[in-house]
Amino acid sequence: MSSRYVKDLFMKKILNNNLYNEYSRRGYVLSKSVIDEDQCEKLRKYIKSLIKKNPKSEKNIILHSKCIKDKKIYKILFNNKINEDLKKIFGKNYFVNQFEIQYNSFPLKRNSGYHYDSQSERNNSYLKDKNYKFGKVGIYLQDNNIEFGGGINVVPYSHRIFPIKSLRLENYIKIFMSFFKKRISSGKGDAIIFDSRLLHTGTEPHKLLKNKNLISQNELEKNIKGNDKIAIYWNVCIKEYNNSYLRNSIERCIKHELKDSDHKYYSDHLRLHYPSSYSSNFRKQCQDKCINISTLSKELAKVMQHIYYLKQ
Repeated sequence: MSSRYVKDLFMKKILNNNLYNEYSRRGYVLSKSVIDEDQCEKLRKYIKSLIKKNPKSEKNIILHSKCIKDKKIYKILFNNKINEDLKKIFGKNYFVNQFEIQYNSFPLKRNSGYHYDSQSERNNSYLKDKNYKFGKVGIYLQDNNIEFGGGINVVPYSHRIFPIKSLRLENYIKIFMSFFKKRISSGKGDAIIFDSRLLHTGTEPHKLLKNKNLISQNELEKNIKGNDKIAIYWNVCIKEYNNSYLRNSIERCIKHELKDSDHKYYSDHLRLHYPSSYSSNFRKQCQDKCINISTLSKELAKVMQHIYYLKQ
């Protein structure tokens, strides 16, 4: 074994540890230039064309079921750069779920919208596990500038604080901590990988808010003028937290979709069984990249299918 080989192996381990340590310490990492500028522009045009075809109930989102059927979209899941970084944090054979595209999703009020993604699971003790590994990937197809806000603000280190036993106290702390926000200066084609307990919100479009405290979605979209925000998101976790995520998603589906929602946000992806609901090309890519897809059993997926079609 040559000394150069040993040195390269040692340096690779240090770099891997650095990324994992940064993610664990701050609650997020920025992965630069995951998608090049030319590809970003092509994707922006293509995604805008898809959004125009969407029903009104989905005018600002492309849900999982559509994303996983469109090769131009789902190939992003298998991007080499992002997969390398995810494996450094979550290890080999991580799980992917809830793959979607959000369009022009901005906070419409100043200093608002702060939340952490796992807050619906706040009563579960596993959120306090020392080795908890459940996060989100966001790839942004525009710069996150002050004028139009194309990315997210975060509160670094906040993943170490949440959840808090008292919901009332937690809400007060969210307001207080939002004053320690940081706008992540992500560029076009960059990705942010962040812990599901990290306090965050979309960056405000300051130029549109101006002296206002509040703006309507219609007013925002009317004045955005080519600075549309497009973000591609999916969740990532290790095997130990996959079933907990699925159970929580079923509970949220029953709570929201059966009672008062026309939106099929949860049942849209829960009704799809892997591998049977996915194309052969998609399955091959998963196999080649050692990626697992979160899925219910065939029987439970059929139940979710019935819920999905209840209000059709």
